[in-house]
Amino acid sequence: MEQQDNNPATVDQQIDWILSHPYISQWLKAALLGARQRKPIDVLNDLEMLDCLLGQWCEASLKSCGCWRVKMHAHVGAPARGARSA
Repeated sequence: MEQQDNNPATVDQQIDWILSHPYISQWLKAALLGARQRKPIDVLNDLEMLDCLLGQWCEASLKSCGCWRVKMHAHVGAPARGARSA
């Protein structure tokens, strides 16, 4: 597995690249811009909820249209691990 560089400056550079890329969705760009305005712990809580809810929504939507061919990550549809405190 490739090791990640969790240096805040490096992560900010990666976010800046995504924000400047013309083919990245406006939805993702808006989420990144909004995340930068919030406390990291709040972003992690929201990220966990999005992961659980949107993963389930995507899986159900794809199954209902017969498009479900790709195996999703094991955590999709799993119970939430519990919210972190602020």
